[in-house]
Amino acid sequence: MNKKILLLGAFTLLTTAATAMDDYKLSLGLGAANQLSPYRGIGNTTAPLPTLDFQYNKFYIKTGDVKNSPLSIGYQVFQNQNIVVSTYVNPWGGYNADRNEMEKGYDNLDKRSYQTEGGVKALVNTGLNNIMLDLHGTVGEEGAHSGIAAFRAFSVNEKLVIIPKLSATYFTGDYLDYYFGVSENEAGRNTGIDSEYEASGGFSFGFDLAANYRYSQDLSFVAFAGVEKLSDEVKDSPIVEEDVLSKVGLAFNYSF
Repeated sequence: MNKKILLLGAFTLLTTAATAMDDYKLSLGLGAANQLSPYRGIGNTTAPLPTLDFQYNKFYIKTGDVKNSPLSIGYQVFQNQNIVVSTYVNPWGGYNADRNEMEKGYDNLDKRSYQTEGGVKALVNTGLNNIMLDLHGTVGEEGAHSGIAAFRAFSVNEKLVIIPKLSATYFTGDYLDYYFGVSENEAGRNTGIDSEYEASGGFSFGFDLAANYRYSQDLSFVAFAGVEKLSDEVKDSPIVEEDVLSKVGLAFNYSF
């Protein structure tokens, strides 16, 4: 159930520190990551973590470029010294809730699926102590979300870079109700649910820490950890067990 989406975002920390794209870039990676699911009965899950960062002129394909999407296909529409603006499509946005993995009494829900999303994002160089801002607005058939993240790269030495990031995201009521709401019909056929639940718009707040160790010109190793707090609009759902989500992972990246 959405085992990779939350985790892939950590790699964005390591690929968006520059405000301009190269003419050509390709890196591939593989690792493993563990995260805590918000849904009842899922708990911690560990999954393989493939990564991709391909850029050609203004076109790109990236994993973890936008929150809650494992893959984004985008095009840079504007750039100057301090800002890069891109449009993108996420083929698999949101959550994919596998009811068979949920706790007994909650496992006869309607299917929640990924949605195709489109949006606009901006990477902004604030000019203040090398702090960068990453802003996005994303819309799909089942709702929308928008957010802001602030991060800074700290060079420990010529090989090791550490990047902390703070983020806040707003989700519309349609989005949260689709993934975390419960209909009257669902409540009637799941013994663990007493009544229907309609979610309204809400927020999440996160902190991530990523480290990139460049072993050679082409090979680097990545470690990351993070925590995300979901607002009461998600926490109060009867199908939600955890509102503070943790994640940790390791991977390597090879640049061609």
